[in-house]
Amino acid sequence: MIHSTHLLRLSAVIARGSMRQAAQALNISQPALSQSIRELEEIVGTALFERTPRGLRVTPAGRQLGIHADIVASEIAKTGLTAAALRTGWQSHLGIGASASICASAIPSLASTLLDEGLVSGLDVHEGVAANLIDRLARGALDVVVTYLWNIGCAIENVTFEQVGVSQIAVVCRREAADAVLGQGRGALAAWRWVIMSKSIEMKQRFEDFFAASSIPRPPTVVETDSISFALRLLKEQDYFAFMPIGHAGILDRERFVALEIDGITWPRAVGVFSRRSAHPPPALRRVIELLRAHYAQPAEGGLPRLRCG
Repeated sequence: MIHSTHLLRLSAVIARGSMRQAAQALNISQPALSQSIRELEEIVGTALFERTPRGLRVTPAGRQLGIHADIVASEIAKTGLTAAALRTGWQSHLGIGASASICASAIPSLASTLLDEGLVSGLDVHEGVAANLIDRLARGALDVVVTYLWNIGCAIENVTFEQVGVSQIAVVCRREAADAVLGQGRGALAAWRWVIMSKSIEMKQRFEDFFAASSIPRPPTVVETDSISFALRLLKEQDYFAFMPIGHAGILDRERFVALEIDGITWPRAVGVFSRRSAHPPPALRRVIELLRAHYAQPAEGGLPRLRCG
């Protein structure tokens, strides 16, 4: 039978790549650690490591079992933190991952509410690309991921999701630039410089398809970037149109900037909360979902005035 001790020790060896270093970290003898690994290999019926002149190399079987070992190690560590927190009347930390625009728009107020209500004693918030965040969630490094839904994210074996709302991808620009487009028609879009977010292949393709499918020439100047701070700086200091999630634009001055909803390019994307399948989910998870549903139910998500350009 596999015991938690087997998995904790397997996780330590994989993380450090060395029996000696893992034994030191676990504060046990190296022979005792080696015996645990041998017992685990006998239970699963295959080698978990290859011994090479350069040290240990994890086998495919070891990597697969290591995913479960990391989750067990993470949960045991969190159990200890929760127990310690409960002794002082507080709850544990919650690890949240989110896409950049969601981190900028929805997570700050959510974090404050969770702390104010005493549901957690602390938060670890990480911004990143959806696929990487989901991978960290599956391995137990995060408790919750808030990001846009996409097919592969909904098919991971030990991960579940719940849709909480819709976030708009729209065109953000200065108010006077929007007035020019509204006055002259959509053809005026080709006369401006653009900045688009290059992290999303879908966004780039939608931008290209919009101009290819219309009679509007593609703008001659298009800056691609994966840096939201750079894109926002261009918007603030120069005359650019930006194709981005409206949540990114929430920090812009609503007196100077607007979000243009344009047929063919404006794009609603579903937002979901991802978590690991567990009989004992984090106590704060349901509150996270409630707060995000309330956030995305607000028609003015992102904070900028919206203008319609058919």
